This record gives sequence, C-alpha cells and structure tokens, in this order.
Amino acid sequence: MTTVPQQGVQGQPPVTPAIALVVIAGVLGIGGLLVQLAAVLLPLAPFEDPELAASMVLGGLLLVGGLISLGLGLALLILSILVVVRGRGLLRRGGIVLIVAWALGVTVNVTASGDSASMSDGMAGLVQVVTILGIVMGLLRATLLLVGAGILVYGITALRRGRAGLPSR
Repeated sequence: MTTVPQQGVQGQPPVTPAIALVVIAGVLGIGGLLVQLAAVLLPLAPFEDPELAASMVLGGLLLVGGLISLGLGLALLILSILVVVRGRGLLRRGGIVLIVAWALGVTVNVTASGDSASMSDGMAGLVQVVTILGIVMGLLRATLLLVGAGILVYGITALRRGRAGLPSR
C-alpha cells in the first residue's frame, strides 16, 4: 500500500497572517510616528492642572490608546512568530524585523519628568538628554515597524508573482 504525501497547511506560506501583520505594523508604525511628533510639538501644560476638562479627556484618550496599542502589540508578536516559523525568505525576514521592533518597544522605554526650574543645571540637562533619547527610541521603533511592513509587502508581492508565473522584479 502506498501513501500519497499530503501537502497541508505546513507547505503553504503564511500569506494571510503576513497581510494582517502588514496592516497592524503599519498602524502601529504610523501611530508611533504621530505620538513622537505630538511629544515634540505639544506642550504638557494641560496635564499639570488636574481640574481642566481637557486633561481628563486627554487622559482618557491616552488610556484607550494605550489599551489599543497593547492589544495590537500582542497581535503583532503572535503573527510575527507565526510568519517567522512558517514563512521563508522575505516573509521570515520581515517577521524578524517586526519581532525586533516589538522587543525594542517592550524593553526600552525611556522617560523623564519634573520641573526643570527647580532642578540643578546638571539634572535639567540630564532630563533633556533622557527625553530626547526616549523620542529617538520611539522613532527607531516606529521606523522598524514600517520597514518590517515594507519587507513583508515585498515578500507577499514576490510570492504572488511567483504563483502567477510572472517574473519577480
């Protein structure tokens, strides 16, 4: 009796999870760039007065945004692992870049706060340096998310062109 090997889910590249991963990484990357832009451009004055209605609204929006970002980050990690394990070539590379971006966002979080008027000159300078470092790390993470999404798009396109019998670029 001969058995015919079955090509199941193992042999197919994870195109659908990769597409979902591109969308999630794009949303997180663009959102991260916007957050860093807001951190540079917007003053933190509304947060200093707890009685302002605007600070309550901003606080609520930050909480909701944080919860959405947490859920999207978890989905990004799970889908990235799936794409790395089941994918080949560019899909795997894009998944690895996204895992690195996720790990960077989880492990490196640099913040500093305080009233610089009441600090010594050295401490105020240190707070400035740490604040700039936090913005740079946020920009790096957002850039890695967008680069990983770009690699996945290129990999998905090459895979679909190969399936259609078209030459890859």
